[in-house]
Amino acid sequence: MRPALTSVTHGLARVSRTRKLRSADDENAKDRILNEAARLFEIEGYEKTSIREVIARSQSSNATLVRYFGNKSGLFAAFVARFGQRMSDLLRLANIEDPEEALVEIGRRLLSHFLPKMTPYRAALGVVNNHARVGQILYQNVRDPMVRLVAEHLRKWVREGKLRVSDVEADAARFYRLLTAGVYERVLYGIQSVGSESEIDAAARGATRVFLHGVSAPNPLDQR
Repeated sequence: MRPALTSVTHGLARVSRTRKLRSADDENAKDRILNEAARLFEIEGYEKTSIREVIARSQSSNATLVRYFGNKSGLFAAFVARFGQRMSDLLRLANIEDPEEALVEIGRRLLSHFLPKMTPYRAALGVVNNHARVGQILYQNVRDPMVRLVAEHLRKWVREGKLRVSDVEADAARFYRLLTAGVYERVLYGIQSVGSESEIDAAARGATRVFLHGVSAPNPLDQR
């Protein structure tokens, strides 16, 4: 290889290595920003969390934050989306075929893991009326994914002939409401913590029983 060509090749290799290192540094900075923002959102709430403090704690820059998250609501969206994804992964069931047993297990996991970690909701408490985007973020990244997950199971059971529902999406949302009603608000506002294992099991079974009774009840129009 000629000296000039060798020099160019080595130069390109150095540029490539430099870009890879910068990319890795940027990803590390992105993770640091999100982790520090999560801590502040959980402690201070959305309103009181300062972007300057996030940058200082993460030892990053405003330019890096803007590049990855845009602004404060974008950063909150990333925080909530990460929380929602973790909860969705936790609620996925692999080996439970019976609809009733599966719904009870979803209920147990939701009540025992999601409600004690309701930091995104607490972080936004009191500001949704003034920041409509915050409410949209919560709805789209926490409530919606969990309802879609229930809908996936319902759709599967309908295909297999194990369940009959008229509107999969609406019924999935109804199960979610049945499951979280009451307990949800009391935990959200700090009135009480999540109950014992037996209380969680009873709540999950009760919501499942009411839900299945509703979807399996005969339609009066079908009997005419």
